[in-house]
Amino acid sequence: MEGISQGMPSFFALLLGKWDLHGIYIGVKTLIFWQIFWRNRDFLLFLQNKSKKLIMEYKEYQSPSFFEAYINAFKYCFDFDDRSRRAEYWKFAAIFEFCAIGLLVAYKMFDSIGVAIIFAIFAIVHLLPAYSVLARRLHDSGHSAKWIIGIFIPFIGVVFSFFIFVFTLMDSEKEYNNWGESPKYYIEND
Repeated sequence: MEGISQGMPSFFALLLGKWDLHGIYIGVKTLIFWQIFWRNRDFLLFLQNKSKKLIMEYKEYQSPSFFEAYINAFKYCFDFDDRSRRAEYWKFAAIFEFCAIGLLVAYKMFDSIGVAIIFAIFAIVHLLPAYSVLARRLHDSGHSAKWIIGIFIPFIGVVFSFFIFVFTLMDSEKEYNNWGESPKYYIEND
């Protein structure tokens, strides 16, 4: 028996009658491994199945139109706890800037106090929707809306503005984050 067990793993030596502590230890480890393997065989077969993919494939929702993005900014102007897509934020910003530039050009052309009052009303009306969609956009990129407070700090506000600009250019986080589900990506169920 001595010669047989030297060239074999300790588990087989245990089966063949070699009862030392090392053989018992290896034998128990092997039995535990096979017990775990047998209980999880369905999962292991799933891992081997080539038709199933372990990497989740995300699909994208359709991007909102310019008008939808603009309306959504007003519809959700009191919602500072959710997420907004990059397209929604930039489409709202584009319409806002286009209208603001148009009003400034009209003011320069006509030099009228009436246009200045219209511009002031326009800016006040858009203040809350602009900050709420910015807060939601920061949440979507995985950052806190507290970054917006830094804009109002003298001299340092420019640095905060730069960081916020970079954060608004970042893509949406695909997974669920502190502020909810992704408005851009979803996982299609089979």
